[in-house]
Amino acid sequence: MRYKKRDEFVEAVQWSVGLEHDKVKSCHERHEADDQYCVRCGKPITEHGDGLLAGAAGSTGFCCVARICPSDWIVANEAVLRIFTPEEFEAQYEPAPIPTP
Repeated sequence: MRYKKRDEFVEAVQWSVGLEHDKVKSCHERHEADDQYCVRCGKPITEHGDGLLAGAAGSTGFCCVARICPSDWIVANEAVLRIFTPEEFEAQYEPAPIPTP
């Protein structure tokens, strides 16, 4: 769905278990999680995602940039990944009309 921030239009999705996103890997796939529950939201780590930022040019590697809690919003523009709590997202963005052809 499209959302707008002032004069900026972005594509955004709200994270949930099983969501597929090219810049996020599910923590469910990770076996090295030290904690079973998130200190921020209290939900099981297996319901979370790890936000990923592509490595250097030509690299196929990724590095973790953020833990994504269930119901957090993901705004991704090219190589930039921004994560917002529902409250932060609602304060900055509003639904944008879908352009008609």
